[in-house]
Amino acid sequence: MRNCFSDAEPRRLEDGVKPSRAILSVCNAGMDVVTAGASGRVENLMASRSMNSFLAEVRSRYDFVVLDCPPLMLASGRTLVSLASGVVIVVRAGHTKRTSIEQCLSSLQRDQVLGLLLNDVHRKKLGTSS
Repeated sequence: MRNCFSDAEPRRLEDGVKPSRAILSVCNAGMDVVTAGASGRVENLMASRSMNSFLAEVRSRYDFVVLDCPPLMLASGRTLVSLASGVVIVVRAGHTKRTSIEQCLSSLQRDQVLGLLLNDVHRKKLGTSS
């Protein structure tokens, strides 16, 4: 992972780095990322005032801010949704239960849902050849 970043050592929010110092440029990708760290250690950080300030700062500097968060059924996922402008729900084909999707959708307001992304789809199972 270290080779993808312009900085030799990624700085994670869980390490106590100020959020604005945690921004890393991804080599040749035209985007920056912030790594939070292990999800269990980051929950308090996500709910902090410094995270609210950080998100306000990056929203003023970037065209798009994407938060990759844990499942919405976890507390940390719900915390991040409250900070986000919208949600794209990622569903794993053949694994995510319909009831989980329905539960997730019912926990959100209609205007929060930007879309649904189906991943891990195998073309052979769909009957397509290309």
